[in-house]
Amino acid sequence: MPLQHGTMRSSCLSRHIGASFVLGSVWVAACGGGSSGAPANGAQPDGGLEGGAPGPSTDASTDALVGDEGDAAAPTGNDAAMDTGATPATDAGGEAGDAGLTRVNLWTWMSGSNATGATVVPGTAGTAASANTPGARYGTASWSDAAGHFWLFGGAPTGGSTKTNDLWRFDGADWTWITGSSATGASGVYGTLGSPAMTNTPGARVFASSWKDTSGVFWMFGGNGYAAGSSQGPLDDLWKFDGTAWTWVAGASTAGAASTYGTKGTAASSNDPGARQRAVSWFAGGAAWVFGGLDGAGNQRSDLWKFDGTNWTWIAGSSSTNATGVYGSLGVAAATSGPGARQDAVGWTDASGQLWLYGGWGYDSAGTQSDLGDLWKFDGTNWTWVKGSSTGNGAATYGALGVTSGTNDPGGRENAITWVDGHGTPWMMSGTSGHDVGELNDLWKFDGSAWTWISGASTAGANGTYGSLGVAGASSTPGGRDSVTAWTGADGDLWLFGGWGFGATGSDSDLSDLWRYQP
Repeated sequence: MPLQHGTMRSSCLSRHIGASFVLGSVWVAACGGGSSGAPANGAQPDGGLEGGAPGPSTDASTDALVGDEGDAAAPTGNDAAMDTGATPATDAGGEAGDAGLTRVNLWTWMSGSNATGATVVPGTAGTAASANTPGARYGTASWSDAAGHFWLFGGAPTGGSTKTNDLWRFDGADWTWITGSSATGASGVYGTLGSPAMTNTPGARVFASSWKDTSGVFWMFGGNGYAAGSSQGPLDDLWKFDGTAWTWVAGASTAGAASTYGTKGTAASSNDPGARQRAVSWFAGGAAWVFGGLDGAGNQRSDLWKFDGTNWTWIAGSSSTNATGVYGSLGVAAATSGPGARQDAVGWTDASGQLWLYGGWGYDSAGTQSDLGDLWKFDGTNWTWVKGSSTGNGAATYGALGVTSGTNDPGGRENAITWVDGHGTPWMMSGTSGHDVGELNDLWKFDGSAWTWISGASTAGANGTYGSLGVAGASSTPGGRDSVTAWTGADGDLWLFGGWGFGATGSDSDLSDLWRYQP
């Protein structure tokens, strides 16, 4: 999509398997009765980027058949506190047709159009139907619930000229429009601060930050869009959704609020990150964390905030704008180290609750604004520069497909997506590289020390190869894209929806396709 950088952006926007598997052309018996691992610390996509057409994988590890465990590869579950009535789904169609075998390490096109620009079909609010679709959009907020259903809120359809505030749920088979307006450009209805009400609803917006707490409640912060009345712009309102009603929790009901930092490390009711969009968010250690983003004046931020459920605390980073990155020594945590100001970065949490941050568009060690390829870790006290270049616009080093190497590097990129799979392994895909040269569709895996290029093209601008709907294929792959919605399924499969990029043919635009990847 036509991403704008710097101040110009102020107007925008995680299987265990048993039975047997194939290694090359040899069938190998694995331990029987594999279990379905729950996602570990699922990453938030906030923030949730991306040619030559990609060819099929030739690496044996990325084209295997595994005995079907009868698991529901799509979201599953019967009843949950967050469920508002959809019929639970079984398998959403990812079976490969090889005598009951399931394709692993392959993409499956699950639903939606293989063309760009599909329109929304809301159907009847609260009623699932096969014809329902959120339509093509990018820049949404997203969650998954205890039943494994996928949720998305808002985003930008129709080329980014409008914004939405509709809330959708995918049950593994069908979409349901839950609440919000079926029209674009809706203002927020805030109600009384701290009080849930069926009439409350956040205004239409893009590029908000979102997370799910330990109780399964959905939270959303900021973005760019509509506050109360006619107020528009970057937002700092904090909302939660309990599965039935929205509650306005904190922040202003008008756009463009300034930051109030208070004392670093000290929670206070008056603290406020201020209006911002395109920030990174995590949930770890019983708290929400938000880093950076683009503020109400169009400046980039490098501040790290924590929300304890009641108050905000400024934890680290500068209270000044457009700060240069301070990298220190590679692999060494230091109080003086920290990522530069940036937007459109991605992140995940590990099993220890540490926060990981990759890339984005922002300021490198030289103070140059560029696409960043640095990987950082925050241990609760200090930042550590883990991998990647301290200077921006670095080219990716792909190495051999499916082969892990310490020299592999996804390179500088913004607006990518991340997941954490059922084994706790982080994955990253897509984004825009090299100052908007084009959208990528490359899929990467990180083992804690090195990257592996798993699939997709090593150049930007690839069209998608869709194959047959619901059938995994060795050559199937989503096209290059950015600003994508991502979820991890209850079984650890990776799912993505929409974004801005390439369908089966033609140029880039907004997308409505839903894909599943079985790692």
